[in-house]
Amino acid sequence: MPYDRAPITEAVVEFRFAATFPQTTVEAAGRRLRDEYFYLDQENIVQFKLEPATQKAEPSGSWLGVKLSSLDRADSVFFRHDTFICSRLAPYTGWDDFFARTVRAWEVWRKSAGHTVLSRIGVRYVNRIDVPVANAALVRLEDYLNVFPKSPEDLGAPLSAYAMQVIRPLDVDDCVLALNTATVAPPLIGFVSLALDLDVFREANLPQRDDDLWDIVTRIRGHKNRIFESCITDRARALFN
Repeated sequence: MPYDRAPITEAVVEFRFAATFPQTTVEAAGRRLRDEYFYLDQENIVQFKLEPATQKAEPSGSWLGVKLSSLDRADSVFFRHDTFICSRLAPYTGWDDFFARTVRAWEVWRKSAGHTVLSRIGVRYVNRIDVPVANAALVRLEDYLNVFPKSPEDLGAPLSAYAMQVIRPLDVDDCVLALNTATVAPPLIGFVSLALDLDVFREANLPQRDDDLWDIVTRIRGHKNRIFESCITDRARALFN
């Protein structure tokens, strides 16, 4: 259901490739999309190897891909050797805009790379539920979330911090859910913030045609929405409106 103040801090569509692509192909895709984004940055990985004999850290680097970003850095597209990512940071402007931008970026990738066999399709939404409080110690997780850690005994006070991960198949559309939830730093004093990170992905029976690909992405997004609603309570929903 739509909310006036959706708790989404990041939305991501990610496709992982079954094989890697050369740097020339990745850079060509970045150039094709360059006019639609304000920034074009190179992505590099820098590693340090400690040499025991000299006790010096020797750096080594490798090229990962390119990142295109809007002027405010809220919209980004990543073209990498083995991955395509489209993301949107808060404020989230809705699925229609995000989906259209993802389709456009993928069309540009396909023009540069040609047919791309995928190994994983994923839709991930990171949410942050900000709860206004007078006393952080009085926040009960079960008042806002239906998924939370439980102690084997009543210790007499709410949890002050936690982190939990659940990975399980959904038994629909060959999808798997990776759910992460934890306390995170609040944006303002007087709040407690709870992260709810939902990653729904598929690694089996992946489509070969783009029409089928977008159908699956849309279905995965529907599963994500259903899971989100099942994870939150009415008190949490009241915070979003």
